[in-house]
Amino acid sequence: MEVAKIMYAEIALIRNDKDTDKLYTYGIPECYEYDLNKGDKVSVSFGRGSNRLMGFVFNIHKCVPDFKTKEIIEIFSPVYSLNEKQINLCNWMRKKYACTYAQAIKTILPQDFIRGTKPACNTILELPGSISSAESIDSKIRPNATIQKKALMYLLENGSVEEASLMEAAGITRASIDKLVGKELIVSKRTHCSIKSPTGIEANADNRISDNILCMLDSPEREACYLHYIDQAAKRMESVLVVSNEIAEAEKLFKNFSKKYERLNPVLYSGNLTISALESMQKSILSNNTRMVFGTRNSVFLPYKKLGLIIVDRESEYGHKSDSMPKFHTSEIAEFLKHSHSARLMYSDISPSIGNYFKNSNRNTLFIGKNAEIGNLNGISCIDMKKELKSGNRTMFSTNLENKIATCRRSGKGTIILLNQKGHSTSVACRSCGYVMKCPSCGLSLSYYSGDESLRCPHCSYQIPTDTVCPSCGSNYYKYFGIGPEKVREEIEKRFSGSNVLLINSEKTKTYKELQKSARDFNSGKHDIIITTELIIKKNLIDRPVLFAILNADMFLYGQDYNANERFFSLIRKIRSSISNVDSELLIQ
Repeated sequence: MEVAKIMYAEIALIRNDKDTDKLYTYGIPECYEYDLNKGDKVSVSFGRGSNRLMGFVFNIHKCVPDFKTKEIIEIFSPVYSLNEKQINLCNWMRKKYACTYAQAIKTILPQDFIRGTKPACNTILELPGSISSAESIDSKIRPNATIQKKALMYLLENGSVEEASLMEAAGITRASIDKLVGKELIVSKRTHCSIKSPTGIEANADNRISDNILCMLDSPEREACYLHYIDQAAKRMESVLVVSNEIAEAEKLFKNFSKKYERLNPVLYSGNLTISALESMQKSILSNNTRMVFGTRNSVFLPYKKLGLIIVDRESEYGHKSDSMPKFHTSEIAEFLKHSHSARLMYSDISPSIGNYFKNSNRNTLFIGKNAEIGNLNGISCIDMKKELKSGNRTMFSTNLENKIATCRRSGKGTIILLNQKGHSTSVACRSCGYVMKCPSCGLSLSYYSGDESLRCPHCSYQIPTDTVCPSCGSNYYKYFGIGPEKVREEIEKRFSGSNVLLINSEKTKTYKELQKSARDFNSGKHDIIITTELIIKKNLIDRPVLFAILNADMFLYGQDYNANERFFSLIRKIRSSISNVDSELLIQ
């Protein structure tokens, strides 16, 4: 059995291997005994060789293991560390999502922090009292040890310096410095780079109402509701977290609230921040200088000291779900934070998900705007395309829709056609053998784009020209299936000559500013018809009277999603809310 050491650390290694997904025991060197804390990022030796791995301390104890242990090599800056609540969250995620320690840590901490190598301690070097002149240096150093002599002379001239400065100035290695320290020719001191934690910020959780709140309002009533509960948290000196489904929504809320709550030092968290900005934000949150954070789903993993209010904005949107492992949902992490901080949790959506609505119906949840009417549209009509087919209409437009578009053009009313697709046709097949063109990486059917005569994968960047021969039979005879926005635009330009048609999708409209500009052009009458995806469904973008038509509603109802019906119902409610003009109408085909 190994000779007893003072302390040991249980460390989770950052290693993409399920076989090593456990805590490893390492000895804590005496030099780090008072510097190492739970959650610190460390460097250790792993395996037979001298390979170094990063890891995080999950526990510190005095129990002597019955096996031989290695020692921790280096401690890194506390800004890269996990706090107690983040460690608990990591353990919970590992059980909840069946992920590894490494996957959970990589989700909680930014990648720049995982790779960061800033040391936890600054090493200060100085000469001992026995060396006070150049003659004393000559008497203690061999004549041919020129680099060591240069280093000692540098310390004699400059006094106490950091280790890195001495290595750069004298060209000496860390191993040579260690030898001089061992011979007592250099005195080494450590200064810990700590982050000050505020005292007395823990709010009294007695008599706290920690039940959930479900807000079913839309702007501006929704934001007024946020203000009411943020004011309550601010009075209690607690932090506020507002999580949006996309960065554009987070930026919008940050802009609207940052001036009013300037005393809370609000910040906007996004994936585009530099490592220095991330470190600064991390320190500000840890020191409780920042008590208001806006961001997307990854903002739930910041090291909050005491959360009083968590707002999940537009909770039913897909942007709250992670596609990579661990596949978490913002609302699930928010529930954990709610119990961890004894905070209030508000879900906000004009049409909340059925699962979340049912879950909150079974507990003491405050519903806000439950019976509110949404929109003041004159009417909603539904067209059965089976009847159109029986009457001889084989086109993509029903007779009613075609007549309404013609009426809108005469009256100056706008038309918006919703189609959640890209390209000209959604799939391409060989007419000789029936082979369907698919992406070799994703296995999805390639879409046809008429603009550049190409076939593209709807998921990745795979693209081939249309003149490529069939990989099955060598034929180049293709047949195009499905309706895409480019095909709809061609059909509209044939039927309504002279129409100014605008196509809006994620490929053509990259930013929210571009979307706003397109909406302004449409509102001013520059465009007659918009063919778009769900991008246009945002409050106050469209203020012109419009006919909003949903083509091929079956595509939404019978999509490859178990909650497709729920999502389509939510889509209709959001369409009604986004069109504020009373003369507008909705047609579902």
